[in-house]
Amino acid sequence: MAPPATSARLKERPNVLRLLVGTATAVLIELFRTPGVRLVATTLGFPPAPPRAPHYVASAREALAYAISLPVATLVWTLGMVFFLALALRWVRSQWIAAVIVISLFSLNFVGTPVPFLVGSAFYVAAIVFVAIRFGLLAALVAELFSTGLYEFVRTADPSAWYFYTTPIAIAVVLGLAIWGYRMAVPVRAVALAEA
Repeated sequence: MAPPATSARLKERPNVLRLLVGTATAVLIELFRTPGVRLVATTLGFPPAPPRAPHYVASAREALAYAISLPVATLVWTLGMVFFLALALRWVRSQWIAAVIVISLFSLNFVGTPVPFLVGSAFYVAAIVFVAIRFGLLAALVAELFSTGLYEFVRTADPSAWYFYTTPIAIAVVLGLAIWGYRMAVPVRAVALAEA
């Protein structure tokens, strides 16, 4: 049985597959980290996380500037993980022990938060390290970029809220990637007709 055209096309373009894996990982991280961890924390009696008051919600220009600076911070954080992963791998010679070392090291950044939030942050770091090991740097960069973007941007469905303008920016970015990914993954009609 022949594989579907979409599957064959993704195998021809491994970078598209890595982008899709990174995006899917980011969504899974945020489904666990944001609502899941907060629900567990409030159920166990921990105080709710203080609301984030990001610096970029003062104006649309500052939100756009933050969105532009986000890839640089993502690149530094992810390359730091990969560098320490290579260093730990050279030291211990076991890929998974090196991953545990890097996860422990980068999870120290979140020490001081309540236990459920620390576990959620460790899960986030572990997911990024796993994606870096399994799918490579590009997938890890995309996962980190979208995970941080989804976590940091304040979103609301209330158009009368003064910070509503950040919601369309986040939706436009995710929608743009979804359209681009769809166009890359699904065969164009002319190509399908030519192959028939």
